[in-house]
Amino acid sequence: MIEPETGGEKPVSPASSLEEEGFAFDERYAEAFFHVRHQVLGVSLRPFSAWHRTVLEYVNSPVMLGSHPSPADLRFAVEVCRRGFPDMPLAPSGLWGRLCAESTARRDLARAARRPDLHDAGVKAFFRYIDDYVSLPKVTFGGRKGNTGTSGGQVPDIDSTLMDVAIYRYYTGCPRPEPWDIPLGELSWMATAMAKTQGGDLHVVSTEEEAMLRRLKAKLKEGEK
Repeated sequence: MIEPETGGEKPVSPASSLEEEGFAFDERYAEAFFHVRHQVLGVSLRPFSAWHRTVLEYVNSPVMLGSHPSPADLRFAVEVCRRGFPDMPLAPSGLWGRLCAESTARRDLARAARRPDLHDAGVKAFFRYIDDYVSLPKVTFGGRKGNTGTSGGQVPDIDSTLMDVAIYRYYTGCPRPEPWDIPLGELSWMATAMAKTQGGDLHVVSTEEEAMLRRLKAKLKEGEK
């Protein structure tokens, strides 16, 4: 039996050295890697990825524009997010395929008309799903702020998701499909870390730093009164 130590100095966790090195934990980083399972309209969704974002933005889906999606919009978004790269929902082919698609659309519309609360619940569940995976690093890039990963929002002619995919593939040499299926927040954080280790001119602003700056601004305002 190990006897408890008495007297002397209290034990110190080795993790305390991280604080001494100036490490500031970023809640956005943790949120990007910790997830729960999601189901919408009875369908299990894959982790929200770079591919899902690209497809939904390509079709101007309301779920990416901040507006309330119709039953058809929600159904399409669910069909996108149940798939992985490079699959995407296609127009139904053949008589049977069209009949099935029309039947599903009518059923969704009827359910939304009869129980709008159920449709609203589905929309909220889908938005929670996106929010669970879209936790991007906030960076200063070349002295300017952004929140879109390695691009820092400063490269308007190259999509930020494509840039993260390209950086990940460049530094890992992974097969083409892999980065497209990585959860969006995880991909952005890893691409940012890769760019930073290779001398990229960027700094990740942590949630602790933001809180400290808010407290400092509040004190300055109090001093001006």
